[in-house]
Amino acid sequence: MNILNSGRFSMGSAGSGMIKKLIEMTAEYAGSRKQFGKNLSEFGMIQEKFAVMAQNAFVMESMAYLTAGMMDRPGVPDCSLEAAMVKVLLLPLYCGVTNTVTNTTNQITFYLSHTHG
Repeated sequence: MNILNSGRFSMGSAGSGMIKKLIEMTAEYAGSRKQFGKNLSEFGMIQEKFAVMAQNAFVMESMAYLTAGMMDRPGVPDCSLEAAMVKVLLLPLYCGVTNTVTNTTNQITFYLSHTHG
């Protein structure tokens, strides 16, 4: 059972890192893309999207740290419920962040998919 817990936990903690990298890449894009004479990052709706993405990254990372701390305790603690929660929560958070990234950068995504695909 420990190997299943480890795999579930690993998926969640890896997802946390991917979410942070997506936020970084999107912030870079939003800082350089201009619309109506302003950077995308200056618009309130975009700032709100970044706040929600950062919140999701924090939630995922916090769950991963909590579960890692529990798994590192002496003895063989049963963390199957916590590891499963990390895995189950990852999917909707990751989908939400990738959806926001796609919406924020849709111009470049549309261009790439229609010119290189």
